[in-house]
Amino acid sequence: NHQSSAIEWIADPSSTILEKLASYLPSESPLRLLEVGCGTSCLSKSLYQHITIHPCNVDEFCVTDVSPVCIQHNQTRDAEFIRHHHPRFRYKIWNILDNIDGSSSKNDKPFDVILDKGCLDTFLFRSETRIQSVLVAKFLRFLHSWCTKKYIVITPRSKLPTLLRDHPGFLSIQKNILTERIGVLVGSNKGKPKNERAYVHVCIIDPNYTCPSLMVMNYSNDTASNEVVKLTCDKCGISSNEFFGQLNSCLSQAKKIRQWKGHQTHCRASKNREEKE
Repeated sequence: NHQSSAIEWIADPSSTILEKLASYLPSESPLRLLEVGCGTSCLSKSLYQHITIHPCNVDEFCVTDVSPVCIQHNQTRDAEFIRHHHPRFRYKIWNILDNIDGSSSKNDKPFDVILDKGCLDTFLFRSETRIQSVLVAKFLRFLHSWCTKKYIVITPRSKLPTLLRDHPGFLSIQKNILTERIGVLVGSNKGKPKNERAYVHVCIIDPNYTCPSLMVMNYSNDTASNEVVKLTCDKCGISSNEFFGQLNSCLSQAKKIRQWKGHQTHCRASKNREEKE
């Protein structure tokens, strides 16, 4: 049984869930799909089997995780399946935050859909609030480098983090209840299943959006205090250098960064600045 050595967080890949997920996939084919943070889940394998039975052509389904142990486990467990479906279905070690490019070949192409069941939740659950913004900013850069149509998130969270909900690179976000019964929650008591809802958030990628450049600023001896900061305000267009030039030169770097982030949060100006005559 392929489920016997699989650990499923959040939701088991039942036929009902697979049917719902398939309905969110783009109608165009052939499709290129990527799962991030697969762990030892069978979700992508089950979804691949489900959608290839139906009239949907899959060009590639790449299933990734940062852990070599998980990928090796999956490759061993699904060795016969992989041999039969290679190269359309494959597992790959990929640290999406430290290696945003991630290419093993110059011929690698972006994916139509990125599927996420627990990867985003792992970032948020295991990280302090300050580090969360860094991880989400890096993840959004990865998303826009590698996804052209939809980012599909399966999570116990009824709301996505603000940085994603307010992200200008999404044309829309559709939230649906995936199931009333979910599997083992990350951080749940002794890994016992709970009767709670699981949600699916379908984020539509804006193909014309360009992710702004980011800079990492270290303003203390604590490496955990590194911040990823946008170089340009999305609302008024002022650059960080222009903004810093308006501040008191005696301010510490930490205070300058706090004021810059406050400006980006509360700026009321139009996104397209009127040029001064």
